[in-house]
Amino acid sequence: MTRFDHRVAIITGAGNGIGRATARMFVTEGATVVGVDTDEAALGAVRAELGPAFESFPADVADDAPEHDYVSACVARHGRIDVAFLNAGILGPSAPMDDYPLAAFDAVMGVNVRGVWLGTTRAMRAMRAQSTGGVITITSSTGGLRGSGGMGAYITSKHAVVGLMKAAAIEGGPFGIRVNAVHPGPTDTAVWTSAAPSKREESDSTGVGLPQLYRVADPAEIAAVVGFLSSDEAAFCTGASYPVDGGLLAGPPYRHPRSAH
Repeated sequence: MTRFDHRVAIITGAGNGIGRATARMFVTEGATVVGVDTDEAALGAVRAELGPAFESFPADVADDAPEHDYVSACVARHGRIDVAFLNAGILGPSAPMDDYPLAAFDAVMGVNVRGVWLGTTRAMRAMRAQSTGGVITITSSTGGLRGSGGMGAYITSKHAVVGLMKAAAIEGGPFGIRVNAVHPGPTDTAVWTSAAPSKREESDSTGVGLPQLYRVADPAEIAAVVGFLSSDEAAFCTGASYPVDGGLLAGPPYRHPRSAH
């Protein structure tokens, strides 16, 4: 027996990065995974890697039309949903807030907040109806626990889902629905690669902007924490934020005189 035998999990943003790593972890540990993404080719690649335990559902998480309702489709097919990992998100452009295009702000909030709202409320409705509870984990960011210049829309969205998580945990508690947030630091994904290449290169050479461990995370390291929160091992964990940031939020790295860094 493995942790997720006979369980059904939904993952948004499943085509790449943290979502793909988490899908791999869930399938390896016995779950059936419904993977949601706008990138159909990426979903196909995950399906080719993981086999029939991974089911593709191309959808826009911010669209409330019935054909994008991956939760209802999952319940119709499998009769239940045990785990929802609401991971889909976009970075948006980098610009000062007073120069930030309103259309770009709306796009970021649409995916990162409206998309999480739709996924959370739909999953909670399904989990409440099945009377066995369930687990929802939301991907925020270290940017959901601190500020950063030039990324106002992203920072706003990632703070917003922390409040959403806490409200959902309070409302879901009486029904055995646990809701938490993970806050990844710099992670080896397309988002990190595209965020600010010059800053990333500086980090690689000087350590500035890197966490205490002087490296970025592997997506599997974020998936491991999602796996813990989704499992029975975390049965008393709800309404909380879990940074997976290599110590980034603790403060700037210290150049110890006897360290190689």
